Amino acid sequence: RSTIMPLLEDTVKEADCVEELKSEKISDQTKIIDLQNQLIEAKDQQVVKLQEAVKGEVKTVQTEMKTFASVLQKEMKSQTTEVKSAASVISAKNVGDAVKQVVEKEERG
Repeated sequence: RSTIMPLLEDTVKEADCVEELKSEKISDQTKIIDLQNQLIEAKDQQVVKLQEAVKGEVKTVQTEMKTFASVLQKEMKSQTTEVKSAASVISAKNVGDAVKQVVEKEERG
């Protein structure tokens, strides 16, 4: 009997120690899960912020492209008008003057 009691006491102590380790493990795993959830939430917030920033930049680029296209279109219309105006001046006045000069030279010569 005397040798059995210390062995039983040691076994009970070891069983208590094992139970304590199991509880600590469960507690640690719960903490890990909580931290992982916090990390996921932080990453989700970062993704949302990034999406908002990208949307803002896309809108800015779209606005700038529309403005550029509008300016380019106005410039093209202006140049087209200038070309037409120059063509009408060349064809009406200069061609007429050139023809007169040729006719006059031929009559002299």
